[in-house]
Amino acid sequence: MNHKISVFLPVRSGSTRVINKNTKLFSNDSSLLQIKLQQLIKTSTIDEIIVSTNCNICLNQAQDFLLKDSRIKLIKRSDELANGKTTVKQMLTHMCKLVSYDHILYTHVTSPFINNYHFDDAITKYNKLIDNNNIDSMISVNKIQNFILDKKGNLINNKISENKWPNTQDLDVLYEMNHAFYLASKKLFQTGDRVGKNPFYYECVGTERIDIDWEDDFTFAQKVYKLLYESKKQ
Repeated sequence: MNHKISVFLPVRSGSTRVINKNTKLFSNDSSLLQIKLQQLIKTSTIDEIIVSTNCNICLNQAQDFLLKDSRIKLIKRSDELANGKTTVKQMLTHMCKLVSYDHILYTHVTSPFINNYHFDDAITKYNKLIDNNNIDSMISVNKIQNFILDKKGNLINNKISENKWPNTQDLDVLYEMNHAFYLASKKLFQTGDRVGKNPFYYECVGTERIDIDWEDDFTFAQKVYKLLYESKKQ
């Protein structure tokens, strides 16, 4: 069954690690917000795109897409729900009040290499798996199979007591949430959680793993984006 999917895209002003991260120029002609909206309007498996923001610049940039896609809805968020103290639970409550459909893709502009192909692929997998009760949620992750130590120097992903330093392929696999997207039912999100008890891990590889959190991340991602996309236009 192809479930109706609402997309929730939160963006705000006041980023402290990367000033104006969401709206400043990232590529030759687009911000991170504009790039994400371009990707979303190319995604065929979604039915609604909600942009929630307290930022007038974000609203102005998103406004340009309204004529391109009727699925887009712009929501002016209060500053109280758009600061560093806003909890995940508060955001999820806000999101669930806005969406029209029972399944939600919660995504961020800070993963510019996750595009419409990934969204369509993830949602297609999600629809099949959730209908068969095989999963209750899907999250994007980075696979880690390397030596991971705790603060005392103990390996946390090696259960082979007789061989402290095995080959990396023999280590237990760990998964890091990369925040590119969360996909689950509205009912699950209403519990205040983003991940259910039986999640599917959507593994990202290569550039898909890039998440922009710091200024160095922004600069690095810009250079990679230029090499992959802008050089092809020249």
